[in-house]
Amino acid sequence: MQLSFRSRLFLTFLFFGIFLITTVSIMILHVSKSSIQKIAIENAKSQFITERNYFKFYLDNLEAKLEAVKDSTIFNKYIKNGKITDKNVQDLFLSIARSDNFIMQLRMIDINGQELLRVDRNVCYALPYLVTKTKLQNKKNRYYFKEIIQLQKDKIWTSNLDLNIEHGKIEKPYKPVIRIGTPVYNNEKKVGILIINVFMKKILDQIRSSKLYNIYLVDKDGYFIIHPDKKYNFSRYLDTKVTLKDFFPHEYKKILSQNSYKSKTLYAAKLNFQNPDGLKMIIEPTEEFIKSNENELYKSLSAVLGLLILLAIPLSLFISRPYAKLKAKTDAINNNLEEKVQQKTKELTDLNKTLEEKIIERTNEQNVLLSLFDLGDAVLFKWRNDETWSVEYVSKSVEKLLRYTQNDFLSGRIKYAELIHEEDLPRVIQEVNSAVEKRLYFFTHQPYRIKTHDNQIKWIHDSTAIVRNSQGDIVNFVGYLTDITDLKNSELKLENLSVTDTLTQIHNRLFLDKVLKKQHYRLLRNDERCSIILMDIDYFKKINDRYGHLTGDKVLKELSKLIESNLRESDTFGRWGGEEFMIITPHTSKEDARVIAEKLRKIIENHSFSDIEHVTVSFGVTECSKEHTLDTDISLADKALYLSKQNGRNRVSVI
Repeated sequence: MQLSFRSRLFLTFLFFGIFLITTVSIMILHVSKSSIQKIAIENAKSQFITERNYFKFYLDNLEAKLEAVKDSTIFNKYIKNGKITDKNVQDLFLSIARSDNFIMQLRMIDINGQELLRVDRNVCYALPYLVTKTKLQNKKNRYYFKEIIQLQKDKIWTSNLDLNIEHGKIEKPYKPVIRIGTPVYNNEKKVGILIINVFMKKILDQIRSSKLYNIYLVDKDGYFIIHPDKKYNFSRYLDTKVTLKDFFPHEYKKILSQNSYKSKTLYAAKLNFQNPDGLKMIIEPTEEFIKSNENELYKSLSAVLGLLILLAIPLSLFISRPYAKLKAKTDAINNNLEEKVQQKTKELTDLNKTLEEKIIERTNEQNVLLSLFDLGDAVLFKWRNDETWSVEYVSKSVEKLLRYTQNDFLSGRIKYAELIHEEDLPRVIQEVNSAVEKRLYFFTHQPYRIKTHDNQIKWIHDSTAIVRNSQGDIVNFVGYLTDITDLKNSELKLENLSVTDTLTQIHNRLFLDKVLKKQHYRLLRNDERCSIILMDIDYFKKINDRYGHLTGDKVLKELSKLIESNLRESDTFGRWGGEEFMIITPHTSKEDARVIAEKLRKIIENHSFSDIEHVTVSFGVTECSKEHTLDTDISLADKALYLSKQNGRNRVSVI
């Protein structure tokens, strides 16, 4: 049966239209698939930067903790006196270990490799404990001791990321660890090393937790540290011995030889950490991720293709039919097009909804990462770059540290700068400004005080990262805060003990020396007058011989309180040694100092002591001179005291 011209013309236009639509759709599909792969690789690069910064931020924080121990007054006193059982340094090590639930060990090892002090934690989040002396080991043959002990002063060493070894064997269950160490000096003499061992399992689990990408971590030889299939983890140390070559035979050489490498299927780059591993991270979009996006594309194109084929039929009919029916067919096509546009609009709306869901999923992943800070005592702050350092984010652990809720900060009701102690705020601001001027990425504040919601004062250790945008402008500050109040209070208590005479509880000679040096400097620079009063108890040896040393000690204490209660607020009083005492009188001539000494002499002479009736004291007075050294002035006061003794005691002599 022969088709009519109108039918043949209709079929010709129809088949041509279908061919053209199919060809264009195949081209679009090919280009779109390439775009999906390209976008996935670009996102892989962003994923790498996020994981690298997370890894680096954590290692920088560990270095800061190591430096905090090494630079603390408590630790340096421990190094000088060598007292292994010193409770203050033990508490210091325990406090540092408690500040980070991933710290496995914190040790002090002497120059011969013997552990002197060691704090252990069996598993993450367990309480750290002090290892007894009988269980301390000699580590002189371990590679980390040999490498750290060779370092120069203030150098930091970072180990391979490997598995923990106990008694010469890999410990089970496997414990991924990394070690950070530094040599310890007493003055300019090397006396040992400090080293921190850190559990890395939680960190590594977080890195490979992405559902969209396969993440590999390899060392410089291509052995796997982490692999999507856990049985290949730490392949250098375990029986698998597989390498990058086994999984990427065509690309492994480029991955290992180049600092960064990007192909159609993966992105790899060096982490650039100062450790022997030469770690590289490889990020590969999962097949599920690619197929999911391709399936979305197939569905969309199929719908469009079907729509276009349907449009080809009425279009062919329109061309083949007589002109008389042109308007009627045009109206029909227009109506059909309106329906298809609505359908396409709905498809685009659904696609936007899918994208929003993916964004929410990504945000949830970031929130999981941030929630790690809620598990410990440390607090993560994200401050805006404004005058009051208003808070954009803070971890829930802030309630334990400052007694404020997250909402107190996020609502803007509480500004962080308002909580810093008014005496410390100018210094904190200056440290921030200095770091900004030097264009630092990361810096650590000197410890400062902060006021809590219940009006307590806490000492804070604050390590801060500066976040800039692509133009170099500061966007945020991200701070890692830990509570060091107990440690700081112990340090201040030790400082007070170091300048206090244990018997009389007045200043000791060390403190008097410091004040004398300051007064001598003010005399030379500002012509500020100052006099010295040196005094000695008359016949004190006879008191000890007759009444006993306990009575002699009581006399010293009672005399100290008597003198201290009759001095001016500006005077400095202390025990110079034995039964000798000194008073430093700023802004005072020797004539005025003689009046002060004479007043004290009479008060002491007329005072009835508890166990003996009367005590007398001899005084020597001199005024400091710019032409003299400090030792000369002290010697003159001593000579004046000798004159008082020589001339019958219980008197004041002035030189």
